[in-house]
Amino acid sequence: MWKISDKPANPTILNLGFSIDPADDVLTAFILDTKVYKYPHLVGQVTASRGFRNELSSFMPYEAMDWEDIANAKGIEEDEVEICHEFEGRSLIKQFLFDEIISDYSENLLKVYRDNVEVEKQYSTWLLQQTAPDYFDRAYYLDYNANWALAMEEGLEKLKKKINDRWRKA
Repeated sequence: MWKISDKPANPTILNLGFSIDPADDVLTAFILDTKVYKYPHLVGQVTASRGFRNELSSFMPYEAMDWEDIANAKGIEEDEVEICHEFEGRSLIKQFLFDEIISDYSENLLKVYRDNVEVEKQYSTWLLQQTAPDYFDRAYYLDYNANWALAMEEGLEKLKKKINDRWRKA
């Protein structure tokens, strides 16, 4: 079970805390280290079952791995995600649980940061960099909404649909 708190241990970094029982330091570090303005991209990657990398950590679902990745992700099963953190190490988690946690945490981020001008500025700057004419993966980012809150809403809608369609089958 996981818990999202509006009383984080270090409120100067984020306005939300995260903990999971049993403890998973790698997952916790991944969630808390991901910049708030990058969450629309993270949600999109989770929805598409594609990998995601930030400064210190990354995740890669089994279905996005090639044979080399699978060989390096010792013990990973078809329904799991590998999370790596530069300082905390490596962890495996069921993909449905990872999807639910990212969805829940992202919803809470949206509530807290919806009208935050600084997050909007950071997101706009980041998105402009990703859509620069010389950026190699430009077309992928052109589908993102230019407004952080709207991008989060759109991404969360798609992620919830994935969770309901894929993980909550009768």
